[in-house]
Amino acid sequence: MPNENPMKSLTRSISANAWCQQLAAAVLVFGLFGALASAGNLSAPQRAVILGRGADALQKSKQRVEKRKDVYAQQAKRRDVSFLSLGGAAASTTMARFKGGADGKRYRLVLRQPRRGAAWGVAANDTILLLAEQLGGHVQVPGAIVADVATPASQDVAQPYMLMSAVSSDAMSADKASSRWLGRVSENTRISAAVIDLLVDHHDRKLSNVMVTEQGEVSLVDPDSVFGAKSSAYRSSFFPGERLGYSSQMTSAKDLPWQARDLIDALTSATVAEIQGTYGISAEQALGMQQRAKLVQDHGLTSAIARHVATLKTKRDTSRD
Repeated sequence: MPNENPMKSLTRSISANAWCQQLAAAVLVFGLFGALASAGNLSAPQRAVILGRGADALQKSKQRVEKRKDVYAQQAKRRDVSFLSLGGAAASTTMARFKGGADGKRYRLVLRQPRRGAAWGVAANDTILLLAEQLGGHVQVPGAIVADVATPASQDVAQPYMLMSAVSSDAMSADKASSRWLGRVSENTRISAAVIDLLVDHHDRKLSNVMVTEQGEVSLVDPDSVFGAKSSAYRSSFFPGERLGYSSQMTSAKDLPWQARDLIDALTSATVAEIQGTYGISAEQALGMQQRAKLVQDHGLTSAIARHVATLKTKRDTSRD
């Protein structure tokens, strides 16, 4: 503008500079906010959103088991249920098979009696299921409830059992699955399962406690051995170097998939009471989960696993040797 008043030109220049400074300040503020968020300093509303993920899925999974339990009770009275013992060291486990409904649909239901009680087993399973959903649903976890049911093993007297949905009939335990099946398990699934087993301090995630389909879909079973429930531990089959271990470089929390980063941030910035309320666990268990999440945040997943395993008395899974 060749004929512009010099004073107007100066004013415009100052305004432009001020606007640029404001923009730079805003960028800095947002950058600092992002850094704080990634450091685990999430606000209560942010934590509530992240930790609230999976609540609906948990409720629906329990409702499905409740419906099957009702059908089971009807068919059990008619002696129209077949039972198959699945054994188990940490829990006596039986598969019940029965028909129900006008269309004669076939159902399967897993009945477990964990050594530490049905309530313990269901609480542990709920925690694992919630974590799986919060991590993006890459891993499947059967729903479970506590119910008084009668079985031949209980001499037809109702006893408290941990009732679980059966995994896909197309799945088999990972110790019996072919290398081709195991090779189809996605990297996100492996990372999610490794994060879960670290956070809950799972001591029995050997291959026989992992179910896998030909498509590489994974279900986690046998939830009882968590939060130090056993004095000795197997390295999780999803930890680096194990048969289903992830291969990505997880040297920093930033390397995690975004759902896992969110979860680690939420756990490290939450109060112990918030973690207790989310997962229905004790204060001691909540604190332990938070401490292991802090290891991931500070050192990355791979180093966090190595540091945690170093504190355990470990034994080796020889099922695939």
